[in-house]
Amino acid sequence: MEWVSIAWPVFLVVLSVRGLLSAFTKVLYRKRPIISLGIAEHRIIRGDATFNERLRVLGSSLFSGMFSLNVYLLTALIASCIYGIQKYL
Repeated sequence: MEWVSIAWPVFLVVLSVRGLLSAFTKVLYRKRPIISLGIAEHRIIRGDATFNERLRVLGSSLFSGMFSLNVYLLTALIASCIYGIQKYL
């Protein structure tokens, strides 16, 4: 199997996990300055965000994740590891 056919599903999984973490936990907001966050992110950190606000953050995180270098680097790392394990074992 080629590396690109492994990378697309890994990309979708990494993008989805990043979106879910940003919408339903405060893990990704630990090192970000408070001033750079929106109202919905503030409510997620405090724990009083509504489900509609969390879905809005999930959608924006999925969209912005397509342009994030960290998502592509993590996808390349995971896909390369899977490809190497599959090819050489």
